[in-house]
Amino acid sequence: KIKSRGKEAFITHDEIVQTIKWKLARGKFYPQLTNLVRINTPRAVQMESKKAFKKLPHLESAVATLCNLKGVGTTLASGSLLPHHQHFLPQTSLSSSSYPILVYISRACTKI
Repeated sequence: KIKSRGKEAFITHDEIVQTIKWKLARGKFYPQLTNLVRINTPRAVQMESKKAFKKLPHLESAVATLCNLKGVGTTLASGSLLPHHQHFLPQTSLSSSSYPILVYISRACTKI
């Protein structure tokens, strides 16, 4: 779904909440993190993610932009941006068991 949005790509509030829930279920659980992510308004998520996608291929500034959202750290930010620009990671990283969130996000974004 993100790819289908073309040059005006963005992430919705529901997508980022769903992603953080999935991430916390498989990694270290921080109960407050889901609430922090939910505090972001749908408009803020859409606007910040649009800005982040526009900054690509400058991954560092794109991740920093997405980290402006409450509860979004570098892991969630970079993982959220990668499905749209998978060429930033070697193919082995996407299939590695040490990067399950990237595999999930990549698959989820093609299904959404």
